[in-house]
Amino acid sequence: MKGMLFRAYMDYADTILSADQADSMLADEALSSGGAFTNIGNYPHSDLALMNHYVAKETGVTAGEALCNFGIFLFPALAGSHSEITSKLSSLEHLLLNIEAIIHRDVRKIYPDA
Repeated sequence: MKGMLFRAYMDYADTILSADQADSMLADEALSSGGAFTNIGNYPHSDLALMNHYVAKETGVTAGEALCNFGIFLFPALAGSHSEITSKLSSLEHLLLNIEAIIHRDVRKIYPDA
């Protein structure tokens, strides 16, 4: 999974956790990266799942709710940084129903291992 999602998740966590909680999340010994993520790196999705589990536990929501909240946090930034794509879409539903053809196809051109 691309590092930019991890960096965005860290930004999300910083908005809802205390600084000590966020540091504790990144210090989790189970994180394969040691809690250091770069935008261009590739990391196992299990690291994001561990971070999400931590946020869910600390905020008293389910892991599914924490992930949904992250999506709400993330979408405006993604849409804004890719307006060349989103400006052509009629709705969010259109994007979600066609994400494989619209986004993932182009991602695989740049990152064949994605």
